[in-house]
Amino acid sequence: MTRDDPFGGMASSRLARTYYVDGGGNRDSKLRNLLREDYGSSSLYLRMFQEDVGHMLPWRSGSSADARFVVTLEGADDSTRQLVLDSLPGRNGPPRILEDGIRDFVEATSRDLTLGPSHFEVVFFSDDAGDLRSFAFEPLMAKSVSRSRRRVIQMVPAEPGLPTRRGIPFVELDPARIITIELPRPLRRALSKAVPLWRAAANQSLRGTDLLIDHTRGYDFKVQQRLIADQLLRSTAKIGWSGRDLLTEATLDPYKVARHLNFVSFQIEVRNAIVAGLQRGLDLAGTKIGFKVKLGLDQVVTLDDVEQAKADLNAGTQHIGALMRIER
Repeated sequence: MTRDDPFGGMASSRLARTYYVDGGGNRDSKLRNLLREDYGSSSLYLRMFQEDVGHMLPWRSGSSADARFVVTLEGADDSTRQLVLDSLPGRNGPPRILEDGIRDFVEATSRDLTLGPSHFEVVFFSDDAGDLRSFAFEPLMAKSVSRSRRRVIQMVPAEPGLPTRRGIPFVELDPARIITIELPRPLRRALSKAVPLWRAAANQSLRGTDLLIDHTRGYDFKVQQRLIADQLLRSTAKIGWSGRDLLTEATLDPYKVARHLNFVSFQIEVRNAIVAGLQRGLDLAGTKIGFKVKLGLDQVVTLDDVEQAKADLNAGTQHIGALMRIER
């Protein structure tokens, strides 16, 4: 057991599979179609949105002392903090500090949540005597998981002897060890309207490029882009994302700030949902291993902060530039 492999030599309770769906021939074509959304999108707007919504916790530079936010674990001693740190999947190997691990987890999970629920398996590790010593949070490809009231299954590549559902092989998972994270219903409704619009808008923009190249008579690319931007802005007010200012070029500064603050609120609600899911995972692991902690984030923007900023905008008591700098 090393820092780079904290679970070396221990038995794992993992039931979910890790796999790639590229290639594989026709036998896994249904699985690839099912998971297509998990592997990115051809929609420029959706891809940009997924990247931007994930940037809800700032990066650090140097040591943890330079972090612009702090992870708190109320009730944890040093050994428990290490257990929690080891449980988090890192972007490029095991994270070195909790701030890195939590930020990477939040960022990756947020991308899943733009398209539906996100799931992770709480995996336990035991020593030769069968005593539980550690645990890990293992994210699952969102579309690969199907959950009913009493059953959780994962769709996997074909293997001899596996049962199938709608022509796709699956394995049974332990429902008690699968944590599912969902956004609040108003956010889910907003995304269900926005995602198809972003996809359609990206397709229309590509079509417009073809018309422009072909010098189609009567076609005006700028007019089309203004019409697309107007439709997207009117239909995604709850989310607030402005397409990295591509959609708000022709709008006034107060409107830009109002949308910016709506998007920060959206990010915070996503972040809160993910942190709550992580807390459920920690509660489960703590019950099994023998610890109790409360996960928190300090030095981050809160919903109360954003509401105050909105009030300042309406009252004209804060400079526009200062309000635009409120983020995450």
